[in-house]
Amino acid sequence: MSVDEDDVLLVDVTDPRPAGHGLDEALLGSDGTGMGFVRQLGGEVSWFPDESGSGKTIRVRMQPRGLGPTFPVVEAP
Repeated sequence: MSVDEDDVLLVDVTDPRPAGHGLDEALLGSDGTGMGFVRQLGGEVSWFPDESGSGKTIRVRMQPRGLGPTFPVVEAP
């Protein structure tokens, strides 16, 4: 994990499986990995082959969204 110069959170995860293997299902949220949830939260998901060519790196970029609470606020009646 890192934060770039624009305060964007970058999360890189290395996957030893070949490029594209299971990625479509993950992005749709149908495989239980949580990638669908990451996208619902506004994460931009991309991938690129690793240096060996046998696996891939999945990258998530999360933009900052103001400084307010990150959970729903419920006011008492």
